[in-house]
Formats: sequence, structure tokens, C-alpha cells
Amino acid sequence: MTEQIQAQDPRELVGYPRTPLRKLSRGERSAVKKIVKDAPHDIDPVMALRMALSSGTPVRPEWLQAAQIDLALETDDILRNLDKLTPAKRVLNATQVVEVLSRRMERAPGVVLRALSKLTLPKTVVRGLAVNPMLDRDTTLWTIRLATSLVAILLQNRPIKTKKPIHHTLLEIVYVASESWPVPDVAIRGLEFLRAFDRHVVPELLERGALGEATLLSERVKLSEPAERLFKAAVNEVLSSEKQISLQSKNWGLRLLQSDEAQESASLASSDAAYERLALVLINAWEARGDGTSSAHAFAVSEEIFRNGFSIHMGGEVGSSEAFDPDVHEGSAEIHRGSLVRLIRPWVELKNANEVKILIKGRVTVAG
Repeated sequence: MTEQIQAQDPRELVGYPRTPLRKLSRGERSAVKKIVKDAPHDIDPVMALRMALSSGTPVRPEWLQAAQIDLALETDDILRNLDKLTPAKRVLNATQVVEVLSRRMERAPGVVLRALSKLTLPKTVVRGLAVNPMLDRDTTLWTIRLATSLVAILLQNRPIKTKKPIHHTLLEIVYVASESWPVPDVAIRGLEFLRAFDRHVVPELLERGALGEATLLSERVKLSEPAERLFKAAVNEVLSSEKQISLQSKNWGLRLLQSDEAQESASLASSDAAYERLALVLINAWEARGDGTSSAHAFAVSEEIFRNGFSIHMGGEVGSSEAFDPDVHEGSAEIHRGSLVRLIRPWVELKNANEVKILIKGRVTVAG
């Protein structure tokens, strides 16, 4: 019987590419396992991947390229076999799978959201504690970018049943994915997500009068100071616009912003370190802006977010000559106050109603 099964076309056993994987009988699984085990290295990777998943055979790494996964599997089968498609040692590498999911988000946004949740959110328990999988850096960047694209797709007239609000799930995915990578490119990608998130979520909640959800969300964004500030900036934008919102929603927003103003002076000193970290992200993005189109875009986005959301600005015109001010400038050699210098890197400053605070000094050289 097994010999007869092995003589069949494997496509008839496991199904053709991009069709649902068939549930095999015990005899079929044994036969397919033997085919995969004895497969030459030049076997069609698309069918080899389908046969391995259908029979419970380990998947060879060379079969896990994005193009092969995309051709081989339906989105539901990607979700069902996510652990087999994302080999993990200490750090999870799932760039190929997330790339494929990004191609499917228009067709199956709900399944893609569940796949991202399964990939990033706690799924194992050690001594009663949930353990988050740690994504590698490239997977983290792909995940945040995909979550950013899903914001508009899932929150605009796409009724999808979920156990908890979609915006909570998206925010949790991005927070968990990014917390292991405190580096500029991940921070910038996270800020891009927050900008898209707040533009869609905050107006919708206030217009709908969903103040319970809005309150839960306002508590959740307190995990990150940049997230909290962007959230409040979005609330302020809704209140300042001509959008029709109920009196209850308006009063909720005003209370949120008034409590922020009352705490601002008390928390200013403790916020200095957070502002300096944001300034470092901005200056790193400026220095990397010439590395390619994506780097230039990342700098433009981060500059806009920091300027409008945090009142953090870049100052000075690179190449210009000015008098040296040790409160604003720094140089590699000893330079006396008032000496003529040339600016080679802008400074970063925090502007508020009362003062301007230099977060990162501008770099200068002595003017020739």
C-alpha cells in the first residue's frame, strides 16, 4: 500500500500550491515522509515545503525563503504552521514569513493579525510567568512595518471579530516586538506606527464615544513616554478640529490634557533623560540620512514627529559660520567663546513656552 502511495504524484497527496494543506492518513504520512527524507537537494522547494508540513517532517532551511512560502501556502496554513516556518534558537528569525504575510494583508488582514500575535505575544510559561519570544532585529522591523500598514486596513470599515479590541492588539504587538531593540532604526519605525495609529484610532474612539476603550488605551500608552505624548497630541488635535464629538468625549479629552498640564512642571526634571534619548534617535537618523532612500525617509518622518509631537527641533545651518557658544556648540579642540566656527552637525533643542533647552550640542570646527 505504501509503495502505491509513493508512486502517486505528490501534488495529489498534499494538494497543489496555494491550496489548503490536506490532512493525511497514517499511511499517506509515512509515504510522504519517505519521499521528503529521500528527496534530492534539487527537489522543488515549494512542493517539498508542503510535503514536510503535511507529514510532520522537519523543514530544511533552504525551503524557507519568502518566495517559496508565498507560492506554497495559503495564509491560514502559514498561521497554523508558524512555529515550523520560523526556526528559533535564542532569537527568533521570521523575516521570510513576515514578508509573505505583508503580501497577504489586503486579502486576509484578520489572519495576518492573528499570525503577528502568535509570533510576538507571550506563548510559553516558565514558573507561572509568560515569556515573550525575542525577535531578531530584521524581523522586528518587518513586524512593526506590517503592523503600521494594518492600522488603516483593519480600522477602516473592516468588521473582524477578535477577542479584544484590534487597536489594543496592534499596540501590544509593536510594544513587545520593539522592547528588546532600543536602537534608532527600531525607534523610528515604532514612531511611524504610533503616528499612523493615533491618526486612525483616537478620532474614531472619540467620535464613537467609546470612552471605556479610550481610557484603557490611555493607560496602556503610559508604558512609553513617546507613545503617551503622541496619544495626547492626537486627542488635542481632535478637540481643536471641527469633528463632531459628544460633550462626554470632549470633557474626557479635556480632563486628560488638563491632568497632563498639571503634572508637566513636576515631571520636567525626570523627563530630561527621555528627551535626550529621543534627541539621540533624531541625530542618528540625521547622520544616516544619506545611506539610501529609506534612510532619508526615516529621517524626514522622525523629524516631523519630534517637531510636532515633542517640540524637539534641529537647529543651525550646516556649513554656516557663527560665533562659538559653549552652551550650544562643541568641538574636538579647545575653542574660546566668540571665536568664529563652522557648523558641521546641527544641534537638537527642546522648545517650550518658557525656554529653549539644548539636548545635543552642535558640532563645529574652527572656521578657516
